[in-house]
Amino acid sequence: MAVATRIELVIHSVEQGRRAGRWRLTIHDYEVVCELLGKLERPRPAGPPMVRSLAERTVRLRNAAADLACAAMTTHGELAWMLSECATALSPLTDGAIHPYRLSPAEASDAETALDQIQAFLDSAERHSGRP
Repeated sequence: MAVATRIELVIHSVEQGRRAGRWRLTIHDYEVVCELLGKLERPRPAGPPMVRSLAERTVRLRNAAADLACAAMTTHGELAWMLSECATALSPLTDGAIHPYRLSPAEASDAETALDQIQAFLDSAERHSGRP
């Protein structure tokens, strides 16, 4: 299963829980989300894609996976589950099994799309949390 598809399913599940009232951001969750958003490199702009080498793209994705895993360890409940699932989906990029030159441009694009989805969800959760 493509990374972006897997992330989409995880986010959909959490969104359903949020709409059903099973999950609301606690103050601690809000702080974790804000800190994580500060660490993650912003999504690609809507214009023409930035020219980056495959190695640079892989490093960005590996860093994001590590940040997601670390954030998952600092919280619990739905947010911890979601962050750990996202980190797991990106984990092949963190274990050294995929050398930057073995990661195809299509695989990198798929993982970048997944990362954009994660960031969009976190941005939305932060905005709709009712926190300052």
